[in-house]
Amino acid sequence: MKKEAGVYRSWKMKKDVEVNKLLQNDRKRQFEIQKLQRAQEKQQAILKRKSEEAAVANKRLKEALKKQALVRNDRNNNFERYDASANATKLKTLLEQELEVKVRVQEAKYHLKNLVEDRKTLSLELRRLKNSDPPTKKRITTDGDGSPKEVNISIIKLTDEINDRNVQIATLQSEIQEAENDKFKGCVETIRSINDSKVLLNFLIEKIRFLYFSYLNR
Repeated sequence: MKKEAGVYRSWKMKKDVEVNKLLQNDRKRQFEIQKLQRAQEKQQAILKRKSEEAAVANKRLKEALKKQALVRNDRNNNFERYDASANATKLKTLLEQELEVKVRVQEAKYHLKNLVEDRKTLSLELRRLKNSDPPTKKRITTDGDGSPKEVNISIIKLTDEINDRNVQIATLQSEIQEAENDKFKGCVETIRSINDSKVLLNFLIEKIRFLYFSYLNR
């Protein structure tokens, strides 16, 4: 009887060790799953924010181009009707808008670069998923309760995100090209008199002075 009890205790201890090891492995697995989920959620939030910022930049560039065209048309169509003072005011407005367009183009280029990099990241992840196990066995990160989620769902989501980036990239490229291919090539070609040249020079001096003092006071 004692021998049987000893065998049982030895068997139970061995099984307890195995169960504890399994529990530890499961807790470790759950921790890794949650860690990966948090990392993915953070990445998704960053990608979403960058996509939204690119959309805002595109809207700003479109608005700047539209306003630029209106200001130019107004000055060109009514140039003969304005006196020197009015023309100077109109030219300053035009110069401000030309500068605004240049700033918005650089902003759009910055976000365009980010979108291209994000698309590359998403494409690499999509390729990794497609090249993993056969579709019937594919699994991706699990939900909070540990249940597996089909990789095919993730593939569809990634494909949609890449398509969204493609649309944003094409739109930004089109707007940037429109701004850079502007037949007016900036406000310099709108200078029609010595007075206009003086207005342009004073405008540039004021802008440089403003930027200089802004730099000193930062």
